[in-house]
Amino acid sequence: MTINKRLQIISRCSYAEYALSLLAGHEVLACEGEEDYEGSACILAERTTAEGFYTYLFLTWSWGSCDYCDDWQARQLTGDEIIEEMRRSLALFETREQTIAFLLPTYKNGSCSFNAWLKQQQEEEVR
Repeated sequence: MTINKRLQIISRCSYAEYALSLLAGHEVLACEGEEDYEGSACILAERTTAEGFYTYLFLTWSWGSCDYCDDWQARQLTGDEIIEEMRRSLALFETREQTIAFLLPTYKNGSCSFNAWLKQQQEEEVR
């Protein structure tokens, strides 16, 4: 599945509009998500502007179908508050090596786009 197709799925996930608003000035490298009444999503992106100290960011979030299983819904957060929660949860990396070290334990096995990105990075290291 292409990144564009995966982004289409991500865009239909709960809270996606807030997550995508954090990606201005970034190129999405890998993403996964569930288009369902409850689930989770994650995005790996590379900064395309010269501003800031980091190069890569990783964002993950989840949602539930009711107040009991969706903390943000239970707290009745506004859009701005959700964006701030997401911003605080970002994992930021200066280098590709730091990003790989972070992702490798979770995504080295499997067929998701993160696994494909990791394999590509490892192949580039060999060259």
